[in-house]
Amino acid sequence: MERSHRGRLKSVRVATTGMTTLNPIDNDATTDTTCSICQMAFQVPKILPCSHTFCQACLIDGLNVLGTPQCPTCSCNIADPKLWADRDAEGWKKAVVALPTDLVTEAVAQSARELSKGLSCAGCRDSAAVSICTTCGDKFCRFCAGVHRNTSMSRHHKVENLSSMTPETFAEIRPAVCSSHSNVPAEFFCSAHEAAICQRCAATQHRACPEVKSYHEEKEKFREEIAAMSSNLKATAKKIEQAISDLDQRSVDMRNKHQKALDEIDRDYHQLKKAVKTCQRRLKRQAEDDLAKAKDRVRKVKGTLHRRKEGLQAHRVSLQRLKRSMPSTVVTDHKARFALKSQISDLDTIVTLPAEVKSESKAPPRIYKEWLKVVEKEMKGVDPAPMALGFATRTSFTQLGDSWRCSPVCGSNVVLSNSRRTARTSA
Repeated sequence: MERSHRGRLKSVRVATTGMTTLNPIDNDATTDTTCSICQMAFQVPKILPCSHTFCQACLIDGLNVLGTPQCPTCSCNIADPKLWADRDAEGWKKAVVALPTDLVTEAVAQSARELSKGLSCAGCRDSAAVSICTTCGDKFCRFCAGVHRNTSMSRHHKVENLSSMTPETFAEIRPAVCSSHSNVPAEFFCSAHEAAICQRCAATQHRACPEVKSYHEEKEKFREEIAAMSSNLKATAKKIEQAISDLDQRSVDMRNKHQKALDEIDRDYHQLKKAVKTCQRRLKRQAEDDLAKAKDRVRKVKGTLHRRKEGLQAHRVSLQRLKRSMPSTVVTDHKARFALKSQISDLDTIVTLPAEVKSESKAPPRIYKEWLKVVEKEMKGVDPAPMALGFATRTSFTQLGDSWRCSPVCGSNVVLSNSRRTARTSA
């Protein structure tokens, strides 16, 4: 299918302005057969580390336009930009070609093309096919479908209408073909050669191979592996959701404790003399700053967890597609399977909250009542020097002539004068 170079470049700029919204992780994934850059059916779809997929040609043109190895949709790095700095156009092309091909999307796109152009009956060869046997994969017209249902060897086969057939389902039921005979269905799988083979090849070329199993057995084994990886990602996503929920509750608790602290500060404030109002305001600012810092730490941790969850969602969407549409090209491509397993196993599945968001926020220092005692005794002419204050670690008193200087943690110095019988803020 001919593609417009200018159209692709324009679409690349459009694609970079928006972000793709992923379905929730528990929803079933659906395979889109259209490239978001050229808006046409995929041709050699290449899958990026962020799980976004584009045509190979569109991606090459897109990287040339962007001038940096980033996904046109989410701007995630495809590779280390330093390694791409000295690449020319040909070098970028080779790097894109080396990216893994999305075999699921490729198989579904091919199935969509076949379904759209119409299929001929496998029985009479003359009429258009309206049904398909999901057991053997043959397509039939209405008459031949009835014959297929009534034949003794195929009466138990399941025949469905092509009109209700989705590209994903069609890709799933398409039979695998022998790696040596492209027109012969594969019935076996040789583990030593990692190839789907027909009955003839199993009895001849692969007769001495140590492990030759049925293709269906190998397919089900791979399906179980996919299910296990998908289950692991789902469990990790639930842990992240729980961690986010815990952070939300912690935020509520912090707000409640903060409000309680403000109420206590306000109650104590009404007992203070005019000289300590400045310190009262600074204490409230300190409480606000502590809360802001704590909330900022929580926000950063939540942002990190959200990004991890989005990454897991993207990978699980791909696994869900692969789980539902299992084309033979995926089953038999050991490199693709190994790359998929490696990609999933490299994901971080450990969910822990940093110590800084688990620790309780510090309450503002309660120094008003002690200050009030000092002021009252000073006003009565009582020497406060022998007083043993429980908060001495946070507040110090120094005698300056006939005055006492109080140096609280809030940074304001209050001078208590015997002669003036008043309290004032020291410079």
